[in-house]
Amino acid sequence: MADEVDELYALPLDEFTAARNALAKRTGDDSIKQLKKPSVAAWAVNQLARRREVDLRRLLRAGEALEAGQTEAVRGGDQQAFERARRDERDAVRRLRAAAADLLEHGGHPSSDQTLERVAKTLHAGAATDEGRQALRDGRLAEELEPQGFDALAALADSVTPRRKRPKQERAPSEAQRRRAEQAREAAAEARREADEAAAELDAAEREVERARKTAERAAAKAERLEAKARESAT
Repeated sequence: MADEVDELYALPLDEFTAARNALAKRTGDDSIKQLKKPSVAAWAVNQLARRREVDLRRLLRAGEALEAGQTEAVRGGDQQAFERARRDERDAVRRLRAAAADLLEHGGHPSSDQTLERVAKTLHAGAATDEGRQALRDGRLAEELEPQGFDALAALADSVTPRRKRPKQERAPSEAQRRRAEQAREAAAEARREADEAAAELDAAEREVERARKTAERAAAKAERLEAKARESAT
């Protein structure tokens, strides 16, 4: 049943209600009729969860890092880590927002700035909490998500002083520790670059597949027209 319900949210938006009612009738489960048809923006986010998994995972990782970075920054911790996480989160949202525009157009919906802003707002809000990140993964949103203290905490983190005094008893890291930390940062940076390159390759491959699909559709339509013309000529 869970899989069948999940399939409802993968359908074109104008097919949702009929498919939902048919599933409720077939299973005899009246609670299925209570499932609300997604808004256009929520539908677009649900499709991103299914068709842009790499980019969505990047957003979720950035959201986790940002949540941790905000807490640390408010306590007077590493402000730079917070800024990096916020930049990564914004970059991920921009990438997904652009992908949502394509999905909306292919789904027969206008990709207006207003709708895309609601998509971006939902992505920002979802990435901010564990519950929101799970909702984005599930891809079953019926409505847009609203921020829950996300912007307020970010503003608070911006206002704090990033430096804090080191306790007198705390020792400075040794040279070996600094080297290990630097090596770990370099390894993490290299892994992120590789992940970004892989995501870019995947995006390029998906665009190539979409172009090939359109070419095939045009060729098939042309073949049908020529076949129909040939039949008319033969009669």
